[in-house]
Amino acid sequence: MSQYQAVAEQYGIILRLSDLAELTSKHDVVGRALYVLGLHAAETYDILIFNVLAAASNVYYPNSKTSSATLVASDKVGYVDLTALHANLMDQGGRPFDDGDYVFVVAPQVNASMLQDPDFKASNQFGKPERIWRGEVQELSGWRIVKTNAPGFAYVAQTTSGYADKVFYSFAIARNAYQISDLQNLRVYAAAPGGQTDVLQQNRKIGYKFAFKAIITNQNWITAVISAGQNTKNHA
Repeated sequence: MSQYQAVAEQYGIILRLSDLAELTSKHDVVGRALYVLGLHAAETYDILIFNVLAAASNVYYPNSKTSSATLVASDKVGYVDLTALHANLMDQGGRPFDDGDYVFVVAPQVNASMLQDPDFKASNQFGKPERIWRGEVQELSGWRIVKTNAPGFAYVAQTTSGYADKVFYSFAIARNAYQISDLQNLRVYAAAPGGQTDVLQQNRKIGYKFAFKAIITNQNWITAVISAGQNTKNHA
């Protein structure tokens, strides 16, 4: 058994709605505000987890590259990379998830490049062509492929002449590689107009807060993969 220590951090936001905004809007302002707050909270969760995973000590680059600064547009993730990453995780004793696969989380442009990998197309064009039609890699070489457009997975711009202009993070993850501590579950708060600071009942306040922390608990069971994507070009 191992113990880990983490310092929880609290996050939140408040929206203020005026009485005139509610009276003059054609739509349900409060309902829309709750939707936007929920989306903001979810994206904040994603960014916080991404930032922790991006600091993983194990980093992999396609085509035996040694840094993101030397990547070119052809350095994309493919079947060969997935087999190597899978073997590395197994060597480290990484536990698979319930379906028997590891999880590979990728940005949309990395997913697009994997869809064009000849090994992926050859393995699916007869047995499971619906994956090609839907643009879903789903499973390949012992990996469950999860594509996401969460904010943290936006490209990282590079400006070096002759090298990739955009690079992307992906994560090769075994079970229990990282943990999430929800010290304070997400809660939404609503304050009706009125009170000593709002005698004229002009303001409604809606907000959320949560205390949260993600930590990597086994560096051997997670690898940050930095690669080019389908839309990557080399700088002139």
